[in-house]
Amino acid sequence: LQGYPDQALRTVERNVQDALATRHDISLVYALSEGACPVALFVGDLAAAERHITMLIERSQRYGLGVWHMLGHCFLDLLLSRRGELGTGLPRLRAALGEMRSASYAPRYTSALGELAAFLGETGQAAEGLAAIDEALMQSERNGESWCVAELLRIKAELVLQAAEPGAVETAAGHLLEARCHARRQQALAWELRVAMSLARLERERGRA
Repeated sequence: LQGYPDQALRTVERNVQDALATRHDISLVYALSEGACPVALFVGDLAAAERHITMLIERSQRYGLGVWHMLGHCFLDLLLSRRGELGTGLPRLRAALGEMRSASYAPRYTSALGELAAFLGETGQAAEGLAAIDEALMQSERNGESWCVAELLRIKAELVLQAAEPGAVETAAGHLLEARCHARRQQALAWELRVAMSLARLERERGRA
């Protein structure tokens, strides 16, 4: 999130190798679920993501680690959607999040719900996407999960534009400026870059190229 994706990937690879060397499966599953899988997805290394997700699902199933197995399938559904396989990935992701909600399992739920909202927007379901992103923002506030709020606000801005209600441009701009404030306060350069790109597209559409 600070803008060093290469360092992040090297760190999680080292963590996974260290965990494999110890032959301690709980440590391995933890390294995969909390570091390797989400980081690979975040930086867009989908080959690494597939490798880590496959390992997480296999190991968690072998040892009956139900919560991590559920999370592994959520990561897999995110991977499918990132690859553009939304016809398969989106319904599966929705089902996985429903399972996580029923299990009262909080970690990664909020950020994954934000991604679901973005994918809904991509498939022309902006109203459903807005409902999902509002739930994610409420969950973030309720649980103090401020680490991803800048991205959630950026996604909400994009969905507002897609819904094209009256005043959408001004509303979206407000969400983006708020998102930029959060990102700068956290020194999260990766979030700030995403917000800047969304702001640039918005200004271009307003004729301010």
